[in-house]
Amino acid sequence: MTKPGAVSSAQLSRRSLLRRSALFGGAALLGPAVLSACGDDDAGATAAAASGTKVSTVFSWVKNVEWAGFWVGDDQGYYTDEGIAPDWIGGGPNAPENVQVLEAGKAGIGLASDTLKIIDAAAQGADFVMFAATLQESPVGFAWLDPNIKSIHDLVGKTLGGDSSSPSMIDACFKVNGIANDYNFIQIGADPAPLANGQVDAILCYTTNQVSVLEAQGLTVFSATLTEFGVPLYADALIAKRSFLDANHEAVVRFLRATIKGHEKNIQDPELGARLATEKYGVDLALDYDGQLTENRKQIELWVSDVTRKKGVLWMDKDYIAGPVYEGIRAAGRTELPDVNKLVDLSFLTEAYDGKTTLLSA
Repeated sequence: MTKPGAVSSAQLSRRSLLRRSALFGGAALLGPAVLSACGDDDAGATAAAASGTKVSTVFSWVKNVEWAGFWVGDDQGYYTDEGIAPDWIGGGPNAPENVQVLEAGKAGIGLASDTLKIIDAAAQGADFVMFAATLQESPVGFAWLDPNIKSIHDLVGKTLGGDSSSPSMIDACFKVNGIANDYNFIQIGADPAPLANGQVDAILCYTTNQVSVLEAQGLTVFSATLTEFGVPLYADALIAKRSFLDANHEAVVRFLRATIKGHEKNIQDPELGARLATEKYGVDLALDYDGQLTENRKQIELWVSDVTRKKGVLWMDKDYIAGPVYEGIRAAGRTELPDVNKLVDLSFLTEAYDGKTTLLSA
């Protein structure tokens, strides 16, 4: 559960840590990615002028290494080979929420970092569908510096920090563990400085990047994912409106096939993904290569699960969602959950793989 770094009691400036958080990734805790006819983001649209079906993808955070599989797929020509002209739309703290971009028709496919939010939306009648997932275990979790904190029970009465979506996830973890919602909350966004400076006792963050930011400053950091605390979730799920999927079935399969190859190649060569994020797609962000490489290697570990070992990257398991995922959500107090068969559509993955378990070596 714990992930220690080098020991230090250094106090870090808010500006310094916020900048390093952006360099490492600093992903928001919610969002999607997309295929559509619109999108005006400039960097990364290498095939925008090429012939082919234009696919706009909206990300839940800035154009950093979190999306390395897409960058590699674009750079290696996999989308062009499939007759897809990708258009990448970056996210970030000042960007509109991804589901709003999808609803407005400015993107067709989205990457939902917070799949719990998509599940809740579907339960309320929204027609969003998940059809693949990069992260088999959500990297969202708690991070803290106090070695006396051993479990979620030790967070009772503490001051916790996070972004605007964090309280719902904190409440879910407390509920599933039979803990009353006894904590103070401070909204800090993606900035881990308040933890380093003692303003909060723990933060809800991406354990693949904010933890690395703190460790790079010489701090000993302890962390646990939502899964470790009883609320298992996928993350960076590819989502779209059902109406969009029905109208663009063939194009979505081709987009997904290229995306699979990009993710497979990034697993083989994580340095390539980090370099592309630093020097090409996120060049305007002044990203730190070493930080991006650390982030990439950590996230690749979460791309793998029992189902991906058997069927290939980006696969999802409906039984896992209907079982452990929904059990954790129900224990957290949600009684109305969507039909898994309506929430998740694996037909696109089935067609993209066409009976194979890998596409690069096929």
